[in-house]
Amino acid sequence: MSTGYHRETPIYYGDFSDNRISFNSNVAHHSKDNKLTVALNASYNSDKNNLNSTDLLNLITTIPNAPYPLDSLGNLVWRDQGVNFSNPLAYTFKKYVGLTENMISSLNISYKLTDGLVAKLDGGYNLVKMDQTGTNPIKSQSPFGTQLATADFYNATQKNWILEPQLTYNKNWSKNKIDFLVGGSFQDQLVLNTKISASGYTSDEMIFSPSPASNKSVTSGYENYRYEALFGRIGYNWDGKYLVNVSARRDGSTRFGPGKQYGNFGAIGTAWVFSEENFMKNLSFLSFGKLRASYGVTGNDRITSYQYLSLWNSTNSAVSYQGVSGLYPANLYNPDYHWERNRKWEAAMELGFLRDRIYLSADYYLNKTDNQLVGYDLPVQVGFSNVTANMDAILQNSGWEFALNSTNIHLKDFTWKTGFNITIPRNKLIAYPNLDISPYASVYSIGMPITTSKWIQYQGVDPQTGVYKLAGMNPATDRTQIYDLAQRSYGGLQNTLTYKSWTLDFFFNFVKQKGKTSINFATPGLRSNQPTYVLGRWQNPGDITDIQKFSQTGTPTTVYSYYANYSDARITDASFLRLKNASLSYQLDKKIAHKIMADNIRIYVQGQNLFTATPYKLGDPETMSFSTMPPLRTISTGLQVTF
Repeated sequence: MSTGYHRETPIYYGDFSDNRISFNSNVAHHSKDNKLTVALNASYNSDKNNLNSTDLLNLITTIPNAPYPLDSLGNLVWRDQGVNFSNPLAYTFKKYVGLTENMISSLNISYKLTDGLVAKLDGGYNLVKMDQTGTNPIKSQSPFGTQLATADFYNATQKNWILEPQLTYNKNWSKNKIDFLVGGSFQDQLVLNTKISASGYTSDEMIFSPSPASNKSVTSGYENYRYEALFGRIGYNWDGKYLVNVSARRDGSTRFGPGKQYGNFGAIGTAWVFSEENFMKNLSFLSFGKLRASYGVTGNDRITSYQYLSLWNSTNSAVSYQGVSGLYPANLYNPDYHWERNRKWEAAMELGFLRDRIYLSADYYLNKTDNQLVGYDLPVQVGFSNVTANMDAILQNSGWEFALNSTNIHLKDFTWKTGFNITIPRNKLIAYPNLDISPYASVYSIGMPITTSKWIQYQGVDPQTGVYKLAGMNPATDRTQIYDLAQRSYGGLQNTLTYKSWTLDFFFNFVKQKGKTSINFATPGLRSNQPTYVLGRWQNPGDITDIQKFSQTGTPTTVYSYYANYSDARITDASFLRLKNASLSYQLDKKIAHKIMADNIRIYVQGQNLFTATPYKLGDPETMSFSTMPPLRTISTGLQVTF
């Protein structure tokens, strides 16, 4: 049994915190003859979250010469030299309280019926309850506009259970080994939620209850998702050299309409451990060698439930007829969509050298997806922006994956181990019947990656006029420049060095990619905080720069600033190398630990996101946003005692 308490506060100004209490228990049992084993795990977490729900990096555009946001009485300031001012500390008055209870439990039972024949039952139950309140009081709003105190109250309960019975059989004779598995999976997920939107409070002091509000609207949600599957697998191993696995399954999901709920899937995999062959025994430097290949078909039902039905929503209580709320259609009826299908090929080689001190693997994969479940775009005349459907296209994802693990130094008191991996992914659209008359005709092209985007050609700033030059200003027809914004490669480098009781770990991850700049083109000179790079603007005829002249008015500057956002000036190198994790720990002598009846005492310091090298400017290359909080640099130290 164990328990824990966690408290965390944000990096922002204000009194906000997240407090969590957790309890965990694990119970295991086995019979005297070891035929029966039982394991029960249960945990409970209670979380009270007062953190602000808005990413406050959006406030970075607040003017740098703004007045102090609070007056002498602690009230918000809303005017600056006769001009209305958007106060960046308004969020401190918009209180949020989120209460969450989460219980997770699992049960694993195994019984050995006869030699090689084992029956298993894996089960789990999860219960989540949420109670959230978000407020927008009058004191957080400008008095120079319409003031209306509002609050939202949200309650939700989610119950999940799963049962997976299995029967396994293993048999060995001579050089043969065979194993069978048959089983099933049965899942149920029930989600109930209610939201009350309240407004018209006469006092901010009553805003944490919906009762005093003069206007209230209530919406509720219900979803019951059920999934079931039957599956089987046969595996054969001859002399540890030749391996074959064949599996098949039938899956059913309530996220599809009648007649479309079930799908059949399967896979086959083979492997040859050639290092076990007699003709390889003389190669003393090769300790392990394996070739493997597989082909399989999997399904996907990760969509919202009930989209095959014609759903209706109720109107807001403020929109009624003779005091009665109305109904409006929420989606289009489509009972014909079905399981998305993914066909996956894979081939790989694994090599171990010098008693596996060097271990190398190379993997090539080729996946083709058809019947993609998407929100299919529709013309505006239909009245709905999209409908859930299977896209009649074939998308291919392929790539190489390489991994290298090595023990560089192995001495009595010092070891150094390294792990490196890199993935080189590619994607392209293989087929799309009638693409030219589909809603995606201007977006996708046969034989091209679906991650490409089209942009207007950017030609810099006119040195005579100081205005952006573009090859066109019609985003619908003038986007002639094509860029693939998918990751071209990514991976990581892990090192672990141990010297006596000291251990040093550090991990670098890297990504090679193109991306969009985090800063939109805005007219320089407006009442908004802007990055310092705009100081290199055009000022006199003949100036060579990428920033047009400052101006608050005039069609050339305002219009060209807008259309520059559709140009390839927004495309930049977003590659990066980041020291993602690093830790240094020291294991105290066990004699010291035993003095306090402990098994181990460990002191550590660790950090995350410690260093980033990138050509990307003005923002983080991972989020590619100047107004979104990037991954935080975190440094922590601690003492770990194990009894």
